[in-house]
Amino acid sequence: MWGVTLLVVPSLLLPQLAPRSGSMRTPVTMAEKLDFMKLLDGEKLTPKPAAPVAAPPAPAPAPEAAATPVTVKVKPPEPVGPLKPFAPDGAPAGYEALADLLDPPVAAPADEPSAEAAAPADGLSADETIDVADAAEAEEAEEAADEPIVDEVDKLLSCTPSGWGGDCLAKIEALEEGFDKTQDAAALREQLLGSWKLLVDDSEVRRGAGLAGQAEKPWTTVVGQFQTFRKPDPLDILNGNLAKAPLLETTEVVADTRVGTTVTAALKGGYQISKLTSANGLPGVVEYYTSRQVGGSSDELELAPNRWSCSYVSPTLRVCKQEDGSKARRVYAKVEPAAAQDDIARLGKLEVGVDKAAVAAYKAEEEAKAKAKAKAASDEDEDDPNDDRPMWQKRIDKADGIKRTKNGTPIINHGPPTA
Repeated sequence: MWGVTLLVVPSLLLPQLAPRSGSMRTPVTMAEKLDFMKLLDGEKLTPKPAAPVAAPPAPAPAPEAAATPVTVKVKPPEPVGPLKPFAPDGAPAGYEALADLLDPPVAAPADEPSAEAAAPADGLSADETIDVADAAEAEEAEEAADEPIVDEVDKLLSCTPSGWGGDCLAKIEALEEGFDKTQDAAALREQLLGSWKLLVDDSEVRRGAGLAGQAEKPWTTVVGQFQTFRKPDPLDILNGNLAKAPLLETTEVVADTRVGTTVTAALKGGYQISKLTSANGLPGVVEYYTSRQVGGSSDELELAPNRWSCSYVSPTLRVCKQEDGSKARRVYAKVEPAAAQDDIARLGKLEVGVDKAAVAAYKAEEEAKAKAKAKAASDEDEDDPNDDRPMWQKRIDKADGIKRTKNGTPIINHGPPTA
């Protein structure tokens, strides 16, 4: 019986075929060469590693763009100009109101009377009718002369003090030439009684500073001044009426452009009339004040007397010449007391703008004061090398205001001996 002999071929000697993939075989490429010696040694067939692919070169960095400079626009500070005196908008100058008083507007001609009006009244002849009309006109003219005309002049009730303008000065000088300089004090006092409003002051320094001492700074301006003269009463001292109703009261409204406000100051005192106080033979007046009221608070003080001579006075105007050697003039218009109070209240509500130049001037002034004060304190606190007082003694002496010599001895000066 024939036996079957199987031929067994070692699998290691057979070429390794790729696994089936579907019904197709993956051919062995020539790149996959077999190394039989390594196969016999049992080493696994490893494909030859592929050569490393060089990385593409990095792109060159783009050149940095030049930095664009950023320009910051800084608003330059506004220039600070010189200080300007405050003037209310739309308010006429004092000389304009004075011009209207010196040359009042000419009244329009009256219409000619009709034939019926021109006919004589019953029981009167034509001549008698004319006499009656003339008498009525004369009476009306006399009444108008006695009454102040200021209530009929709008400019007078809204104007602010100013210097001269137009030909007002020449006309005032003409009035002064015809003024009666021989009248006595009693006659002048009667003409001064009442309320007056300042129109013109040809001294710019005095007009700006005023009398109450509230407008001495360059950023303050007097925008209105009023004076009221009262007739003395023999019983004023006994009944204490002088404190309630002084013989003379001067009220000033001052505008402050540093803070944008107004302040009202009232001076109370009296006046004297004498030719001995005047030059050129004019009746002289001395104003003296004993108290001042500012913003609701009052203080007792004595200001320097205000001396002037009356160069002209009428029911409507008063001209004062200063007795300080300057011969400057002040011109006042007579007003009704109620109109004066209304004008004071109006000026107290004025809208005053803040002036940057005034703020800068005030700041510079305060800094100068602070430096001067610090310097004075430094000079006073400078140690004396010869002063051996203890510190507690130095503090006490400084608080008490005691001055000492270099060796610490108190300086006591009682004045010269009286015996």
